[in-house]
Amino acid sequence: MKKGFRILIVDDDAAMASTLQDILEVEGYAARVAHDGRTAISLFRKKAFDLAVVDIRLPDISGLELVCKLTDVSVETVYIIITGHGSLESAAEAVNQRSIIAYETKPLDMDRFLSLVQQVVQRRKAEEALHQAEETLRASLEHAPDAIYMTDLKGVFLYGNAKAEELIGYKKEELIGGSFLKLNLLPAGYLAKAGKLLALSVLGKPTGPDDIELVRKDGSRVWVEANTAHITQRGEKVVIGFVRDITGRKKVEEELEASHRQLEHMLQGMIHVIERITETRDAYTAGHQRRAAELSTAIARQMGLPEETCVSLIGMAARVHDIGKTAVPAEILAKPGKLSDFEFALIKIHPQVGYDILKSADMPYPVAEVVLQHHERLDGSGYPQGLSGDDILPEAQILAVADVVEAMSSHRPYRSALGIEAALEEVSNGSGTRYYPDVVEACLAVFRQNGFTFSSSF
Repeated sequence: MKKGFRILIVDDDAAMASTLQDILEVEGYAARVAHDGRTAISLFRKKAFDLAVVDIRLPDISGLELVCKLTDVSVETVYIIITGHGSLESAAEAVNQRSIIAYETKPLDMDRFLSLVQQVVQRRKAEEALHQAEETLRASLEHAPDAIYMTDLKGVFLYGNAKAEELIGYKKEELIGGSFLKLNLLPAGYLAKAGKLLALSVLGKPTGPDDIELVRKDGSRVWVEANTAHITQRGEKVVIGFVRDITGRKKVEEELEASHRQLEHMLQGMIHVIERITETRDAYTAGHQRRAAELSTAIARQMGLPEETCVSLIGMAARVHDIGKTAVPAEILAKPGKLSDFEFALIKIHPQVGYDILKSADMPYPVAEVVLQHHERLDGSGYPQGLSGDDILPEAQILAVADVVEAMSSHRPYRSALGIEAALEEVSNGSGTRYYPDVVEACLAVFRQNGFTFSSSF
């Protein structure tokens, strides 16, 4: 992986750039040097790099401006910003750019620098593994019994499987690059309703099941049932649609029911892929969300909450409660030492970021709200809003306890696992102050009476 991993060093300090290049090449990386932004852009246009190490002050452009320009050339590249004049303002600006993974001051700590580079290499390996998984999934979709298609957010077809070709009569090469409107797949009298469904789909709203009449290439018509959802593929959001011929609906009711179960299974698989994408940024907390979901649902059931209206939603919120950490630099999430006040302030934004992401995805209430409140505490000492008492949702109260117990019982970069008993002692000591007594009581019962244990892996 090192041999094919391309790194560009952009620094007008020739000695510094040459030293970094020598060190990286000794480590087995392919490194190039540019002393100004113009040369860097020229090199990128010839062949993109996996990582760019960019000085924040260049003779012709600022390093942060250069990152923006290079991102237009290659969306896959990540960046390390280096500076001899560090400031909180420039650091905060760098953190706000998701492609920047670190902000380092000169003179560089070479051990830390090489560790950051290795983290990028490992992340790229994980992305390649995910890409292979996507290709495997696509191969399985190709021969699925239902028509399956993908479009970009403008409604342009990116993919259609063999059943899609059969259903509408267009070959793949005719389908790709077209759209429902371009290919005249919708009857004139149906454009208004279909247009509304398509608009909801491209705006990120899941649709379906909806009965739609399609016009095939030969002019014949077929009624189909369509469902759409959003997935992330290679870093880009796309719409995936599942379409089944229901012209003989009354004769195939049993088959349609089986199709719905299959669709749900496939959508859950997509959710799992999205979870893996989130977790590749922080190896130490891989599986944390799933284990927190296990304990949250066990506590909710112990408390006798309704399965469909509470337990399932608590589990859903727990599975994605740390999605906001995608906005936190990876080196902070994996930092082995104590966090600075500034770094901890960045960590504390993740509930709000998670809420914003899930709210825009139109998740069922109160999933987004539970994610926002999972670090709030009974006595008002939590964050981000400092809520207290009954202002905190019951579902968030449950997730707060499950989150603490799972985190304390698992290994972290800054400490070894403290164990279940230490975790249970923590929530017991905080019962009535930081944590709700009923939730703590149920949590203790889950472990000590029901024999609950976390799954070892996912």
